[in-house]
Amino acid sequence: MSRRVPGRVHNLDPPQAFAAGRYDGYWERNLTPWDLAAGIVLVREAGGLVSDVSGKDTALATGDVLAGNSAITKALLPLLAH
Repeated sequence: MSRRVPGRVHNLDPPQAFAAGRYDGYWERNLTPWDLAAGIVLVREAGGLVSDVSGKDTALATGDVLAGNSAITKALLPLLAH
């Protein structure tokens, strides 16, 4: 089943594309803490939300990350948490 999520969301381009504002949401799995740490700070300082793909604040521990604004993360969480 396919669902349309409003906005531009991608998980194939580098996180830098998200940080540059080319996408409204970003998710990735199995990253290392050093791949996530700076991005988490940048997104949060810009007013964005960052969590793991289940919505918890454990992205550094799990290596799974979901980032975006509140509408995008709310729409993606049910699709990614499995």
